[in-house]
Amino acid sequence: MAFSERKPSFERWWPNLRKKGYRVIDQASDNYNCFSYAIGMTDFLLDPAFYWPDNIAREYTLAAFIKCFENYGFVCCEDGNLEKDIEKIVVYGVDIYPRHAAKQTE
Repeated sequence: MAFSERKPSFERWWPNLRKKGYRVIDQASDNYNCFSYAIGMTDFLLDPAFYWPDNIAREYTLAAFIKCFENYGFVCCEDGNLEKDIEKIVVYGVDIYPRHAAKQTE
């Protein structure tokens, strides 16, 4: 599969992807996940059950993931508007449970 192709299963899980546009950048991997990719790392799986900062509660809550991202230098922002030279990530979830993270790109 060429990485620029659409992935129908993604579009079923996240229907707004097709409206906004996306591209597949890599094959599925056990080496990293969307959370580690969002902070710019592809050599570990960022997950409370696997690799997680020692000073952050090992739980699957939005609060824990926010603290984890802050540990890597991110801060909460007011909105998702594109800002020059500011790297942003978004965390998608159900209720308070994070399910996916993505980097904001132009």
